[in-house]
Amino acid sequence: MKTRQFKPLRPGQTSYYQNYRTFIVSFQKAFYGDAARADNNWAYDWLPKLDVDLYDIIRAFEMMANGRMNATSARASTRCRPSRTGARSARRWAS
Repeated sequence: MKTRQFKPLRPGQTSYYQNYRTFIVSFQKAFYGDAARADNNWAYDWLPKLDVDLYDIIRAFEMMANGRMNATSARASTRCRPSRTGARSARRWAS
């Protein structure tokens, strides 16, 4: 955890990662409940780790096709849409 913890460069400086230890302990307790204890490093070793530097979608599909991937987790993303106000603004400036 020391490698992730934020070290302020200026007096009074703060950031999200300054509280990384508190966050990861709370996160692990939410996931693993009473099984996350100080004596087992808050169950940090139970989290899945990457075995290669980068997984892209092609590699994931190849692993699924070859039966080497048991499960995956996906997140949704929204499409970028042009702003309506931006289009009106462009027309207004063009005239």
